[in-house]
Amino acid sequence: MEPVTLDSLAGGGVLEKFQEALNRVILNIQDPNTKPDQVREITIKVKIKPTKSRDIGTVAFQVAEKLAPHEAIETQVLMGIENGHPIAREFYGSDPRQMDIEDEIAKRRQERESPAVVPVGE
Repeated sequence: MEPVTLDSLAGGGVLEKFQEALNRVILNIQDPNTKPDQVREITIKVKIKPTKSRDIGTVAFQVAEKLAPHEAIETQVLMGIENGHPIAREFYGSDPRQMDIEDEIAKRRQERESPAVVPVGE
């Protein structure tokens, strides 16, 4: 019978779970939506419950990682009441309640350049 080591415990399962956690930590560090300098953690918890005779024990392990959370994403929302119902629209930099001068110029140019339509008698 071989002595128990961290790399032999549970047929190498502890090290396998550690590697999976390390991969998640590395991916989290590379994620541009997280704080780059926040500390990440990997914890290996091992519980050993011996029998009353003290010659056999059940060993349970857990590998857990503590990752940096995604940073909050902010936007602005215009809110109000329309036709008696609450409404919200995302604000993209120009207030939709104000006229867009470029649209207004294009609209007036088209009106000037379009031939007048005269209704024909029926």
